[in-house]
Amino acid sequence: MCIRDRVPVAGVARVLGLPRSGNHAVIKWLLRNLPQENMVFLNNCTPFADPFAHNGEVEVNGTRCRSRMRDLGHSGPAADAIESEAPAFVLVSYERWVPGMAATGTGGLSGELDERGFAFEVLVYRGFLNWLASLVMLQRRKVEARRSAPEAARQMIEQQLARYEGVLRSVGGGRDDPRTPVCYDRWFESADYRAERLAALGLPVRDNRLGRVSPYGGGSSFEQVKRGQDLSAGDRWQAMMPDPEYRAWLAKAAQNESFMAALAAVFPTDADILSAERV
Repeated sequence: MCIRDRVPVAGVARVLGLPRSGNHAVIKWLLRNLPQENMVFLNNCTPFADPFAHNGEVEVNGTRCRSRMRDLGHSGPAADAIESEAPAFVLVSYERWVPGMAATGTGGLSGELDERGFAFEVLVYRGFLNWLASLVMLQRRKVEARRSAPEAARQMIEQQLARYEGVLRSVGGGRDDPRTPVCYDRWFESADYRAERLAALGLPVRDNRLGRVSPYGGGSSFEQVKRGQDLSAGDRWQAMMPDPEYRAWLAKAAQNESFMAALAAVFPTDADILSAERV
């Protein structure tokens, strides 16, 4: 029996965002500010499939269940961690589907959970220069660790660049998107912005701190720190500007007129800097 059949659900929410956008920092903050005490987090779910059965990992009340679930071959430990008399709030995250991408199935993005309706939906996004810097650095580390081939890393960056434009058009007003946007840059810099976003989502302000750096995705692409307040998340692009590979990707993006128009509507400063990289 899967967790979906055993866990009484108090509510469901969904978070979307490209990798290296600060998704997990925002997700952990959302979880800390839920009014419910019991919560299930389904990480990196497969789009247009049952998220209870097709996810990268399950976390229950802050405890990751990956190893126990792998040993048993089912989601039982996650379900057992929730008291039956206290329904759980379920938060589902996606990194492999964002606005602008085509549907890959006939049903909803979250399968049967779509039929319940969502308490809220969030789209996490990040300024282009810092996002690309973190993405390039992450892929480089994978190649150096021999967890990815150079060509596969290049294809991944190319793919994510195309998807980033879809995110820009969603938050820039080009689409009628019901999701609440959360800009990681502003979220990281301003407690007032974080509080305002919680209000927009109908959530109380219970813990508005940045919290600890999440281990998901290997943590930060640049720094090995434990506290969010110790990150220099807004300085990634300056550190990468001397890097030839990074500058080559900037130049490629700058040649795409459609991309530049979408970027200028959301991050005009980034677009101005990117314009100088035209070749």
